Amino acid sequence: MRVTDRRIVATILTLSLFTGTLPTITRRAKAANAEKSQGENETEKKGLQFRLSQGSGQTEPAASIPVASTTVLSATETENLLKRLPELKSSAGDEESFNPRGPSLLPPRTGKTIAQVSRARVAWRCRNSYRPGCKS
Repeated sequence: MRVTDRRIVATILTLSLFTGTLPTITRRAKAANAEKSQGENETEKKGLQFRLSQGSGQTEPAASIPVASTTVLSATETENLLKRLPELKSSAGDEESFNPRGPSLLPPRTGKTIAQVSRARVAWRCRNSYRPGCKS
């Protein structure tokens, strides 16, 4: 067979596979979408429901709340009011002088990278692994 004959055969086989499977794929996708939409409708009925609509403009201004009339208390009235309050109980540890936090720590310094691994670390690695070169 020549190269052009092989290409024609390959193209025909590819098209036949594609056209044969395309309807199946679309049918499956449509069925999945239908099941999905039915599932969504059921969940909408079961869950929290609310409806949005266009709001209407405010036709009337809001009624203002009248301000209560007040009077200043005299010194004797203020004293009488404060006498009705219970006394504050204080203990010895309540009064402390100002305690500022300590100074901030310095940023960590960069150090040298140590290439040597300790023998204890190597022994631990050998015990916890199944390497052929490790001696237990």
